Amino acid sequence: MFRETFANWDIWLPAGDVASYLPGKLFQAGWTVHYLFGDDEGEEYLDYHAIHRMTNPRRVRIHSDGRVEGLKTPREFVVYPAGSGEVACRQIRKEFDSDNREVDRILPENGFGPG
Repeated sequence: MFRETFANWDIWLPAGDVASYLPGKLFQAGWTVHYLFGDDEGEEYLDYHAIHRMTNPRRVRIHSDGRVEGLKTPREFVVYPAGSGEVACRQIRKEFDSDNREVDRILPENGFGPG
């Protein structure tokens, strides 16, 4: 599934990393892709966090059985519904900031450090 996602940019994981389950980073075709392998209760997976300036960030888990799970990424913008009052706007902004702080906290905890 990873290869299909990035086929247009000829991006694939190094065979040695896949064979040895090594984490890594790719910088190619404008993409920065951090990836790592893991095991959750006996089920292997690949997680990746991909960033490109022309699209939104993606954080995905590909399970060994082929299931693909979108994981939480930073929210990029705040949406205020029409007619939202000042109190509602403050609450929406508070939730936005809280969600992004949570993602900023969990990325390093899940092996996705800076750079």
